[in-house]
Amino acid sequence: MAHVGRFRSRAVMRVSYLIELVTGLALLAAPNVVIRALMGPSDDAAATVVGRVLGGALVGLAIAGASAERRTPARGVMLAYLVYDVTTATILAAAGLAGTAVGSLLWPVVGAHALLASAVLGSMMHSRRSTPQAGDSSGRGLPD
Repeated sequence: MAHVGRFRSRAVMRVSYLIELVTGLALLAAPNVVIRALMGPSDDAAATVVGRVLGGALVGLAIAGASAERRTPARGVMLAYLVYDVTTATILAAAGLAGTAVGSLLWPVVGAHALLASAVLGSMMHSRRSTPQAGDSSGRGLPD
């Protein structure tokens, strides 16, 4: 059963890091296009700089996720993705509800991050249940 948990963790991480890599590269190359799709029209030069900084951060996150792919992703890497996905979905949803973000991709991106957060959390919980605990000889990860 632990094998299934490792496979699920790797699959969730693969989807997550590929999405963040593509988004990060798009933000580095054309931040105004991505920001306009999320937030709506903006001519703010600061948004371009912040968009590129975020792009670099997402590429870094993707590299961390990709480096963990060949083995069961470390709990810290999975936790980093969980925090990122939850905060991103929450911040963008709040901006959309407040009317400060009106881009055509806003709600699909909110939904994608909420879905990814659920998948990462589920994977973390599943791997924790299937990891044998100290003193557990059954291999089920549950107390005897």
